[in-house]
Amino acid sequence: MGNANSSARKVSEQTGSDLVQHTIYSAVQVADYIIHEARKGGEVHDKLKILKLVYLAHGIHLAVFDRPLFFETVEAWKYGPVVRIVYEQMGRRESTSIEKPFANPEMPQLDGDAVFSISQTLRSYSKFDGLQLSSLTHQDGTPWKNSYRGANDVISNDLIKHYFKRLLGIEN
Repeated sequence: MGNANSSARKVSEQTGSDLVQHTIYSAVQVADYIIHEARKGGEVHDKLKILKLVYLAHGIHLAVFDRPLFFETVEAWKYGPVVRIVYEQMGRRESTSIEKPFANPEMPQLDGDAVFSISQTLRSYSKFDGLQLSSLTHQDGTPWKNSYRGANDVISNDLIKHYFKRLLGIEN
């Protein structure tokens, strides 16, 4: 796993009188976890689907836990929200289907909050293919729709969080 972009970061946060530590992962670790979960279920996802599932897991995590799942930014590309490092890792692959993880052949060790967010994402969205997920992210009112200006514009975590809070019915 020698890639610096694939390691988790510990972040401390003051909540009231308590100092709480959280782990924020790399989007590559999240993608690897999704790939491992697909393999366990006998599935193989294509590049577009993995890109969208990584984004959706991040959105759910932001909404539920009020903190990012991964530390990279999400960009608004022509075909929807993309995390550049995950796209770049995929670009090195010949096949459109992704069967092997990018950074770690073993299942990434994620904390319970991260596993919850990814599991909820897979439960809700794994039945859709990459094009269907891309269409979902292009609807009016989505963070992508509100951010895309024809270039690879950054979609703010605040915009993603507020959208997913509304989508999930979570009060702000």
